[in-house]
Amino acid sequence: MLSFFRLSRKKKEKLEITISKYVMSINDVIDSGFIEIKEFINENNNLDISPEIKDDDIRWFRIIIILGNISELKNYFEESQVSKMKDMIIEDSLSYFNRNSSVTIDHFIDYDSFFNQLISIHDSSAKAMAYALFEKYEINKCQVDLFRRKNEPNPVFIHELKNLLSHFLWNWSDYLKKFKVSI
Repeated sequence: MLSFFRLSRKKKEKLEITISKYVMSINDVIDSGFIEIKEFINENNNLDISPEIKDDDIRWFRIIIILGNISELKNYFEESQVSKMKDMIIEDSLSYFNRNSSVTIDHFIDYDSFFNQLISIHDSSAKAMAYALFEKYEINKCQVDLFRRKNEPNPVFIHELKNLLSHFLWNWSDYLKKFKVSI
């Protein structure tokens, strides 16, 4: 009976290890998934013209996905823990940007303010990420006249994009079933 309880216990993991896994996994998904998002947007039938997103536009995509994932932390951790984790995630994530890039911690913080405004308006991180990409890649300029004049995304387009972006969110529920993170 005692060995049964040992098998069912969660593994303890240091925060540094968790954050390292988290950042590496998210950035692997970003690197492999950006091409699909880029093609989805560039070839979308709900747009009048292609925004012609290029491979090097991954920088903004990376920032948005990282911030979307950071916004999910509040659903699983206390505010003081989230603050500590956020700092660690941003610090670790900087290594995934080109050294010649202008991305700095200040850049993340500035964009974080914009992203937090989107989170307060929209009901999910995935939807906020979709709207952030819509803004950053200036997709409104590529829409049919009706939506362009309204300055609102085509609801079909934004819904499909939101669904695709939800696959870029870390699954904390499953992770925390297996590990107890010591913060």
